Amino acid sequence: MKILFYIMFLFPLTGFAQIFISGKVSDRNKMPIPFVNVLIKQDSLLIAQTTTDTLGNYRVKINKAVSHDLFFQDINFKRQRLSLLIAKDTIVNVELEEVSNKLNEVLISSRKNLIERKADKYVIDVANSVTAMGSDAFTLLGKTPGVRTSSREIGLVGKSGVMVTIDGKVLQLSGEDLVSFLKTIPSSDIAKIEVITNPSASYEAQGSSGVLNILTKKNSQEGYSATVNLSYKQHRYANFNENASVVFNKGGWSLNGGLSFASGTDLERNEIDTYYPGQTWYLQGTGIDKNHSFNSNLDIQYRISDQTQVNFSFSGANKKSDKKTNYTTNIFNINQHLDSISNGITALDRKNRQSLFGFQLNHRFNSDGKSLAVVTEWLDRGENRNQNLWSQNYLSSTENQLGSQSEARTENKAGLGVFTINTELKLPFDGYELSVGGKATFINLRNNSKIFEGLNGQYVFNAAQSPVSTYRENRQAVFSDLKKTFDKWKFQLGLRMEYTQTRGLSAAIQKTSFQKDYLQLFPSLSIGYSLNENNNFDLTYGRRIDRPGFRLLNPFRVYVNAYDYWEGNPFLRPSLTNNLSISHTFHHSFITTFSYSNTKDNFEQIAVFQPNNVVAHQALNYMNTSVYQLMLTKSIRTTGWLESNVQLQGFYKENLAKINSISDTKLKGWYFMINNQILFNEAKTISAELNFWYQSSNIELEAIYGKQYNLDLGLKFLLFKKDLSLGLNVSDVLKSNSQRFSTRVNAIRQNFYNYWEPRFFRWSLQYKFGNKKIKYDKPNRSNSEEDRR
Repeated sequence: MKILFYIMFLFPLTGFAQIFISGKVSDRNKMPIPFVNVLIKQDSLLIAQTTTDTLGNYRVKINKAVSHDLFFQDINFKRQRLSLLIAKDTIVNVELEEVSNKLNEVLISSRKNLIERKADKYVIDVANSVTAMGSDAFTLLGKTPGVRTSSREIGLVGKSGVMVTIDGKVLQLSGEDLVSFLKTIPSSDIAKIEVITNPSASYEAQGSSGVLNILTKKNSQEGYSATVNLSYKQHRYANFNENASVVFNKGGWSLNGGLSFASGTDLERNEIDTYYPGQTWYLQGTGIDKNHSFNSNLDIQYRISDQTQVNFSFSGANKKSDKKTNYTTNIFNINQHLDSISNGITALDRKNRQSLFGFQLNHRFNSDGKSLAVVTEWLDRGENRNQNLWSQNYLSSTENQLGSQSEARTENKAGLGVFTINTELKLPFDGYELSVGGKATFINLRNNSKIFEGLNGQYVFNAAQSPVSTYRENRQAVFSDLKKTFDKWKFQLGLRMEYTQTRGLSAAIQKTSFQKDYLQLFPSLSIGYSLNENNNFDLTYGRRIDRPGFRLLNPFRVYVNAYDYWEGNPFLRPSLTNNLSISHTFHHSFITTFSYSNTKDNFEQIAVFQPNNVVAHQALNYMNTSVYQLMLTKSIRTTGWLESNVQLQGFYKENLAKINSISDTKLKGWYFMINNQILFNEAKTISAELNFWYQSSNIELEAIYGKQYNLDLGLKFLLFKKDLSLGLNVSDVLKSNSQRFSTRVNAIRQNFYNYWEPRFFRWSLQYKFGNKKIKYDKPNRSNSEEDRR
């Protein structure tokens, strides 16, 4: 064990001596001023620049011991200039004088790029997006370049296994539960979305292809502000969303709170064509989901001193869903004559609740950047899932098939408790930035499942298929990150070590238990080189892990209809991925990136055909994959009223099967995206957005997907000194964003069609009052890991 810690902390330390200027910026009342621009010039040449953090602290480095001019500037304060001869590390604290006549509105001629590309990630500025207005987190992710979403999952183009976080805090949800929760987060609370393709060691190792981090807005100004949002969305049925948020800052206290309520009806269509040796089954299903959700959140910060800040947070989510699906299956014989018909109905009642409590301590030891962050979280989540199934076979459209009627009722209660504690210590020294930390996670999952089989309303309990399962997972992690910048080079080297212990028990007629302990190392590396002002090169490497979601570990059967059910596997192994990328940036606007990733032991639920044409989807580790990808990204701003962002990806994938029932697959494809932001007047009160993407054929494990494309339009008006915003958005204008794919397992081919009505139009209204100067305040990461699980 000592050797591992030496590996983590003894990095090669080489470089040149540098001088650091640090300090604190405050007002005349000794209150810290966040986000002040700090510029350092030598002979009128800008040599360094930074901004103060939320506590008013700043730190910047220079290379020469000569005279420097320091500038401190903020729109609400008078600009201050200091001329100093700096020969060693120096602390410079300043007080700024507030301007006496603030402008109610400032017209800025430039604006931020909607998409900002960096070596290890790209960032989407949601606040500047027209189509974001009146939307939610899930919809925004689906419109993020390179991100693809469906009614059940979220992933990157050409890759899978992405981790979703909010302000660095991992969501303890997966599949439909994750999608449902993201739909309750209003877009008005979101500042940016980060697509982190190569996370450092301080991030969780979970997520084979990276991290999708949703950054929320904070208000750091004195006083209060509030926002009210109303939206109406219409596809086949109507959906309503109302939310309100309030921010209050006074002295050392800061309070952020919000409430949101959503209700509506969603329509989902699906088709499955199954080609058996002697029969062909054509299934058509239509589901209507009536759902209601209520969410609340509260975040309280208190600044104990200039160096110490504590944070208490709470978030609660409740959702109720009543979904009824009608299925019709036409069964044809080998001569393609109608043999029989099977009709089915499923009625699903789901109730989900989730509570998250958090505490965070941030302490800055001095002005040279040494700091400590401690984060603890407790998650409590529960689900009640009750489903009734009915099916009847017919020899013709009117003649019943004797003995073919079946009924079943399933009840499942699940409870999840997760406690995490995470610490991170930053120790800058001699021009290096060193971060070390550790985390402990304790997971307790319990499922109580019951299946009742019956006829004509009389049900009999099936004990053999009604397991009570428990799952415990304890995990300890330590990590270290080291950064160094000198001359034209940037280096970052990290290592994360995780030791995991799992215990499980499934009790039905016979008890089945398992125990797995494993130790994994996750190295990461980033090297940057600046050839000149217009050419920058970056190389990154990282090793990642994908742990099975809790639902995949649950052996309980979830029935779709009388002929189709899904079940988990407590013996699933996690998959491991190695990612490597090389990129070149030209003129800060044109980026070329080549990447390679290799994943071992991919897992999912795959079709296993049973007697009587019953299809069981069982969770297995059954695939190794390799992905080669070339991505071109270009930002174009030829005029003051139009900004375009273009992304083009080409990829080649190799999927190698580990089981005999499927074959190896290889495929090459491409993806194209263009985003256009349009301003119609100089005051920027009328704007529009046009987004289009195209995805060629693709493969995901054993499934081969057909092409997809999507066109979105948006229009936004700012009224009453920009306090009132009105928006109109039309999604999937061409009605082309449906999902078609096919599989071949045990020589049986299945064709799938899914359509969850991404085509809709939405009216939205937003009104702000109080102090409207909202700024983004990035919190420390909690390093939680049970993201997609």
